[in-house]
Amino acid sequence: MGLASVYYFDKQYDAAITHLSKLINANYNDNDYYHLRGLCYFYSEKYSEAVIDYSHSIELNPDNSVLYNDRGAAYFLLNKYDLAIQDLTQSINSSNNIFSFYWRGKAYYETKQYDKALVDFDVYLSKGTNKDNLKEIQELSSIIRK
Repeated sequence: MGLASVYYFDKQYDAAITHLSKLINANYNDNDYYHLRGLCYFYSEKYSEAVIDYSHSIELNPDNSVLYNDRGAAYFLLNKYDLAIQDLTQSINSSNNIFSFYWRGKAYYETKQYDKALVDFDVYLSKGTNKDNLKEIQELSSIIRK
């Protein structure tokens, strides 16, 4: 997977996808290949393809909470908020993943479940480190509180 990782970290997602597809064809039971290809699809804004690969990865490694977070984020960006909430809740229940609070809060916001959104936003604001996301969540929180 070394070359695929190099492509991924260099943001050459199409090259990484091509290389990972070859690896998957040779060894279709490797969870890491599906996960990394899913990330490449995600950052290429091919969210449906990302969901498919994250789902394969989850089948191979159902206890990995990061996979549920990643698939939940992709579902969110596909406007499949109920599926996003389900996956992100799984991630939170398994590992308390801070990014899952970010995405789930946004999914709650989009489904007008504002009380739940505020709870998740407050958790994220207390622990989050991404300054761009913090500003966005602060703005959404203030809209809800008005």
